[in-house]
Amino acid sequence: MLKQVGVIILSVFLLFSCLLGCVGSAYASSSKDKTVTKTFQSLEDAKTYEPSKTINENGDEYELVSSDIKEPQNVYSYTYKGEDPFSFKADQEKSFTLDNGKTATGKLVSTSPGNIYKVKIEMPAKFHGPANSKYYILGEKKVFWNLNAAAPECNGYEDDILSHLKLDKKNYRVTGGYWTSDTTKGNVRTRTAVFTGTKGVRDYTATYDVSGSPNYEVKVISKYRLIEEETVELAKPHEEEGMSLAMKILIGVGIAVIAAAIASLLYYFAKRRREEADEAEDL
Repeated sequence: MLKQVGVIILSVFLLFSCLLGCVGSAYASSSKDKTVTKTFQSLEDAKTYEPSKTINENGDEYELVSSDIKEPQNVYSYTYKGEDPFSFKADQEKSFTLDNGKTATGKLVSTSPGNIYKVKIEMPAKFHGPANSKYYILGEKKVFWNLNAAAPECNGYEDDILSHLKLDKKNYRVTGGYWTSDTTKGNVRTRTAVFTGTKGVRDYTATYDVSGSPNYEVKVISKYRLIEEETVELAKPHEEEGMSLAMKILIGVGIAVIAAAIASLLYYFAKRRREEADEAEDL
C-alpha cells in the first residue's frame, strides 16, 4: 500500500513541476521590451542615424517606441599650476580618460588665467676671475662688489642681478643671497652664490575637446515594444497584467489534475479503512 501511495505522490510532484516549468517558460518568452544600442564616433553621425521601425527576434516582431542620443562628456579641463605669466603656453593637445575607460586626445579650445600670486625661489649665480680677485663688477653701474663679503651684496642692485641672471625684472624680485662655494684652480677663482627672492606666477585652466578622437563614442539607444496579435489584445481587458489567457488555462488544468490526484488518494485511504474495519468484524 505504501508503495502505491509513493508512486501516486511522485506522479503528482512530477506533473506539478512540469506545469511550473511550462508556465515559467511561457512567461519568460513574453518579454515585451527590447533595447538596441548603436555606437558612433561623432554626434553628427548619431544624428543622421535612423533606427529600424520594426525588428524581428525569435519569431516575434517589435515596433520602435523611442530613440535617444546619449552624448558623453566631450570637453575636459586641465589646470596648469604656478606658470610664468610672461611665457606660459598651454599644450595644444592633451590626453584624457573617457567615461568608457578609453583614452582620448583632446584639442585645446580655450585658456583661462587665474590671479597672480608669488612663490619663493632661489636663483643660482657664478662669479669667476683671476685668483687674487677681491671684487666683482656687475651690471651697467660698474660698482665694485666685495667678493670676500660675508654674503653677496644685492641691496640697491637687484635689477643688475636679475639682468646678470637673464631674468625678467617684471616678474622676479631679489630679497637676499648667500655664498655656496669658493674655489681656485690655477689662476682662476670661482665663487658661486644663490640669490633668494620671489616670482609671480599664475594658475591656468585650459579646456580641451575630445569629440574628434577615435575613442569618443556617441550612443543611440532605441527602445522597442512587442507587437501582439489582435486576439491577444482583445483578451487583455479581462486578463491580469503580465499573464496571458493561455497561461491561465494551463494553470487551471494543472490545478484540476492535482485536485483529482488528491481526491483519488483520499478515496483510496477511505476505502482501505473500510476494508480493514470489515475484516476486524469478521474476526
